[in-house]
Amino acid sequence: MVTTHTKCQIAFKEWAVAVDALTNGNQIMLVRKGGISEDSKHFTVIHDKFLLYPTYEHQAKELVKPNYQNQLEKYQNSTTIQDPVIFNAWAEVVEVIELTDKNKLDSLSQFHIWTNDYAESRLRWKPSFPLSIMLLKVHSLTTPVTIPYQDAFGGCKSWVDLDNSLDLEQNPVLSPSELTSIIDSIKTILK
Repeated sequence: MVTTHTKCQIAFKEWAVAVDALTNGNQIMLVRKGGISEDSKHFTVIHDKFLLYPTYEHQAKELVKPNYQNQLEKYQNSTTIQDPVIFNAWAEVVEVIELTDKNKLDSLSQFHIWTNDYAESRLRWKPSFPLSIMLLKVHSLTTPVTIPYQDAFGGCKSWVDLDNSLDLEQNPVLSPSELTSIIDSIKTILK
């Protein structure tokens, strides 16, 4: 894999266990409907490149598939939201798919870490809005970047603006052919 450089000033908040799955190449998708503190009260993909901001709130053992539950144990002492933020990965949005159909969501189960019940609960929440599925090209940082926590980072929101643009050296988690193969499989299932 070829190491490249980029700059980024935007971060996207997601459960730490999901960020791990993205960084390890175990999934390429994130699903979102919004957070209580979103400006429009529902989710919109307003940035196509962002750092993955690992969060610890709301993630629970019973909400992820059994083979990911033991990974939550390493975060038991990482529940203080005011600890410094450590970024290990950066992502680019390849495509956004909007879903309203439970059966189609269920068919994507093999591509994410969440239980079907939890994924469905995200779909049912705010039923007048579709569930946004972001397909991502993820890059692991060659050197993690640590920044101090700021009060502006708090709350149930997806997007966080950082004070400064961070210079990132990274490698893609998946090769272009691996990523294309997974995206093609997802799109074939959703036809």
